[in-house]
Amino acid sequence: MFITVADESKADVLPAARILGSLGFTIVATKGTAAYLGEQGIAVTPVKKVCEGRPDVVDHMKNREIDLVINIVSDKRTVRDSMIIRQTALLYGIPYATTAAGAQAMAQAIREREGQGLSVKSLQEYYGDI
Repeated sequence: MFITVADESKADVLPAARILGSLGFTIVATKGTAAYLGEQGIAVTPVKKVCEGRPDVVDHMKNREIDLVINIVSDKRTVRDSMIIRQTALLYGIPYATTAAGAQAMAQAIREREGQGLSVKSLQEYYGDI
C-alpha cells in the first residue's frame, strides 16, 4: 500500500497506518511520510514522488505492486501530482482514500473483514418488524 500525506495530516493518518501495518500490508510512502511513519515505529519503504524520477509511485501502481492508496494533499504542486495518482488508481482499480477519516474507515473495514468476515442481515433482524 502507498501513503503520501500533507504534513498537517500525518498524525491523523497514523491510526490507519498502524492498523494496515498490523494486518501485514507492506507500506511504501513518499520520503517525508516515510520518515514520519518510521519515527512512529511503522515499517515503511520510501518511494519516489511523481516529480522525483523513475521508478516512481505511478510506476509501482502500474506494475500492480500497490493495492491501496492513501493520498492526502494540501498545496497546488501536490494536488497536481495527486491527480496522476488518483487517475492511475481509478484506471487500475486500486482503492484509495483522500482523507484521514476515509483512510481510517478503510483500515477498520479491512481489519473487520480479515478478522471475522462479513455477514448480511435484514433491517427486521436488527430492529424487528417495524
